[in-house]
Amino acid sequence: MFVHPVVQRTLDIADAGRDRIGEVCEGAEAARHGTANKDGDIAVQVNFRGELVDLWLKPGVLDVKRPGRIATEIAALIAEATATARATATAGFLATSRSLGDLAKELPTEGEYFPSISRADT
Repeated sequence: MFVHPVVQRTLDIADAGRDRIGEVCEGAEAARHGTANKDGDIAVQVNFRGELVDLWLKPGVLDVKRPGRIATEIAALIAEATATARATATAGFLATSRSLGDLAKELPTEGEYFPSISRADT
């Protein structure tokens, strides 16, 4: 099957854009950010959505701190880690957005698709 070279170039650019978007989405999905409290007895790890992926409590922390305090510290750590993870994911999305703009500049012009028709003819 013959595909006109201009159409093929457009399809190739679209494929490249789709691939870039897929890569950044996969990267965001795989990204994790962790942080620990100042005492070093509680640590969390979250994904870019703020979902808790891992929680670590130092052995004996439940004997030293009240459950309410532990819960408050965990919530604060999750919020902190989520902000960092989202900032990282956002930076990736913005970089991809800029690269998609660069790809769009490579798209053929209207005259390349319809060389016999000019804007003056319409």
